[in-house]
Amino acid sequence: MAALSTVLLAGLTGAGAINQFAGQRREAKRAEQEGNYAGAAYDENARIAGLQAEDALARGRENESRFRTGVKGAVGENRAAMAAQGIDVGIGSAVDVQRDTMALGELDALTIRNNAAREAWGYQTQALQDQHAAAMARTSGRNQAKALRQASLGSLLTGAADVYGAVHTYGTSRSRPKATDYGRSNYGGRGMFG
Repeated sequence: MAALSTVLLAGLTGAGAINQFAGQRREAKRAEQEGNYAGAAYDENARIAGLQAEDALARGRENESRFRTGVKGAVGENRAAMAAQGIDVGIGSAVDVQRDTMALGELDALTIRNNAAREAWGYQTQALQDQHAAAMARTSGRNQAKALRQASLGSLLTGAADVYGAVHTYGTSRSRPKATDYGRSNYGGRGMFG
């Protein structure tokens, strides 16, 4: 009966260790998959932020060009209006007004360019942060998976040691005589001095 219970105990201990090993391996795989999934999501966010940065710069160039064209058109309209009033548009204050309009228009065009660059910089910064977060998510998943795999090996080794201990304890208890066993067979069931 004791042999059967020892075998059952050893079997259950071994099965429990194997089950724990397999569970930790599954958890390791899941941790790595979650890290890769989060990394892929951050990569996609970084890609989108990069596209938004490119779009901001493209819109900025378009708006800057359109604004400059509008300024040139405004200067042309002013020249035509001054000429219609009989003012010589090539000398004096007429030239000063045209230069001032062009200078203010250029300043506004540069402001448009600068604003687009700032917007793009914000998206580029976000893309960089997302790239770093992607790398961190993958690294975290790998590290967690590695720790779980190492723990699974520890569980397997501990389970093997427990099984060995159970079997060894049973084997030792069967082969070693008890102190009360000495002399019973020779003295009719009584101890040597009793």
